[in-house]
Amino acid sequence: MLKKKIIPITLVFGLGFAVSSVSLPVSKASADAVLASVEWVLSKINPLEDRVASLEAQIQQLSDGDNSGGSLTPIQDKSTLTITSPTIVKSGAGSHYSTMLNAPQNTILTFYQDFTNSITGEKWYLVRLSNNRLGAILANKAQVSVTPYSGSYTKVVMNQNAPIRRGASSSYEVYYTAARDSVVNYHSTYTNSISGEKWYLVNLSSGKVGAVSAKHAEVIK
Repeated sequence: MLKKKIIPITLVFGLGFAVSSVSLPVSKASADAVLASVEWVLSKINPLEDRVASLEAQIQQLSDGDNSGGSLTPIQDKSTLTITSPTIVKSGAGSHYSTMLNAPQNTILTFYQDFTNSITGEKWYLVRLSNNRLGAILANKAQVSVTPYSGSYTKVVMNQNAPIRRGASSSYEVYYTAARDSVVNYHSTYTNSISGEKWYLVNLSSGKVGAVSAKHAEVIK
């Protein structure tokens, strides 16, 4: 009877060791897979953390009032460009291109990108006008600021022939049509609550206050 009991016990222990010998490699494989997945995730997270840190540093510089450009890169369609001396906005990065606007000194435009003419070697700034057209000006005629301009305005210059209306809506009567490049005194900015359109109210030589669509004019500080 004793011998009969020993045999099943031996079988149980034998089976136990067999299961253990099988389960150990499986556990190690799982651990290796988890380790590999963690390493893969970290390989993706670390570069993102570096980029976030870089962006945070740039944001801190901007909050500290550093808008001189420095090591920061101007942002397309966000950064602003100030005309430092009267210049011509061309339809392309070369003097032979047609004129889009005669921009007075201190005209504020929206920066688009840098461009170097491969033939002349001249550096140009591509800019976006308020009517959404892209133009180009020589880089030595302007200064780029990374942060958008937030100061006051004194005048506006028309980027195309533009109707000066009695009120801030296309339904108002037209006082007269201002020619492209003409300059009028700035009064204030108004947003039409119904259409959402932005308008510049301007002081006319007649003493009246008129309105011109912000799409048709560039502001001058």
